Amino acid sequence: MLLTKSVSYVVLARKHRPLVFDDMVGQEHVGRTLGNAIRQDRVHHAYLFAGARGLGKTTTARIFAKGLVCEQGPTATPCNECEQCVAVNESRSVDVMEIDGASNNSVDNIRNLREQVHYLPQTARRKVYIIDEVHMLTTSAFNALLKTLEEPPEHVNFIFATTEPQKVIPTILSRVSRLDFRRVSPEEAIAHLENILQKEERSVDMGGLRLIARAAGGSVRDSLTLLDQVIAFADDPTNITEEETRRVLGQADRARISDLVGAILTHDPDAVMAQFDELVTAGHDLTVLSLQLLEHMRDLTLAAVCKSNAVFKGATEAEVGTLRDQAGKADPVTLSQMFDRFSRVVDRLPTSRVQRMLLEMGLLDLAHDEPLVPLEDIVARLESMKGGGGGNPGGGGGGGFSGPPGRGGPSRGQGPGQGRRADS
Repeated sequence: MLLTKSVSYVVLARKHRPLVFDDMVGQEHVGRTLGNAIRQDRVHHAYLFAGARGLGKTTTARIFAKGLVCEQGPTATPCNECEQCVAVNESRSVDVMEIDGASNNSVDNIRNLREQVHYLPQTARRKVYIIDEVHMLTTSAFNALLKTLEEPPEHVNFIFATTEPQKVIPTILSRVSRLDFRRVSPEEAIAHLENILQKEERSVDMGGLRLIARAAGGSVRDSLTLLDQVIAFADDPTNITEEETRRVLGQADRARISDLVGAILTHDPDAVMAQFDELVTAGHDLTVLSLQLLEHMRDLTLAAVCKSNAVFKGATEAEVGTLRDQAGKADPVTLSQMFDRFSRVVDRLPTSRVQRMLLEMGLLDLAHDEPLVPLEDIVARLESMKGGGGGNPGGGGGGGFSGPPGRGGPSRGQGPGQGRRADS
C-alpha cells in the first residue's frame, strides 16, 4: 500500500509573524508605547488599534496580550516559551480570546461577552479580549459594550482592531486609548523582504523587490503575499529576476509606460493607440496598467514641481532623471490636468463592461485635446479686463477676451453719458 505524505505549506506571512515588539516592521512607535505601558504599570483597560490592512494590528495585539499573561511577566518582552505564551501563539489560550467582530456583531454576542468578563481567568493572571474588525459591530452592540468599557473588571483588558476607525461610534472612542498604525515605506518593506529571503535561502533582484514594495502599498502582509507568488512562479527561486516579478504582478515595463505617456504629451494619437495595443496584447491586466499610467502621471507632476528627489519613494536615480527629462516637455498645469482627467477614467473602470474601450477613449482624449484653461485663470483675466477698461476711455479693454456682439459693450467708466445710462 502506497502511503502519501501530506504537505502543509505555511505562507510567509504566517511563518515569519513577529513574536516580540522588536520584530514589528515600521511600527516602532506602537511597540514603544505598549512596552512602556507594561514597564511602568500604566496599561489602559481598552486599546484601539487603527490602520490599513496588513500592518500588524492583530499581531501586535497578540504580543501585547502575551506580555500581560507571560509567566515571566508582566513584561514588554514575552518569553514565547512558557505555557501561556505558547498557548497564545497557537491560538488556544482560554484567557486570551480573539473575536471576529464581523461575525459576532449582534447585541446578543456582546451580552454574552459582558457575562463572561466578570469571571476570573482560568490559568493566566488576566483575561484579554481581542476584537478584530470592531467597526463591524452594530450600533446597538456598541451601546451594549459601553458600560463594560466604562467600568471594566480589574482583571480584564480589551484590544480592538479596525481598518475603519471612523465607523466606531464616538462614545466608544472616548473610552479607549487609540494607537494608529502607519504604512511602511518602500525602503522598510524592501529591507524586511531581504531579511525573509535570506532566511528562506531565496533571492530576488533589487528591481523586483522594488516592484513588490510598490505594489504592496505599504502593507507588510501584502508584500509577503506577493513575494510568495513570485517565488512560486520563478523557475529558479534562488535567483528571481525583475522580469519574472513583473510578469507575476501583471505590470508593464516602466519604459513602455513612459513611452505611452510621452506619446500623449506630444499629441500623437496614432502612437498612443499602437503602444496601448501592444501592452494589452502582451497580457497586462487593464486595472494594473491603468494604475501604472496614473502613477506615472503623478510622478511627472512631482518631477515638474518638486526639486528634491526624496519625494520619489522607491525610485532609483536613473528613474528620477528620466522622469525629470520627460516632465520638462510639459508645464505642471498640463500634467496636473492629465492626472485629474485620467483619474476619472480609472474610477469608472471597475464598473465598466467595456474596460479596454473606456481606457482607449480616455487616452485619446488626453492625446488629441489641448489643456483646459483653469477657471481661476479665466476669472482673473476677466477681472483684469474690467479693471483695465477704467483707465482706457474710449478704448476696448485688454486681456485677450472679447465678449459676444451686443453683450460686452464698453464699461461704465468709459464716458459720462454712458456712465449715467448705466446708473439710471
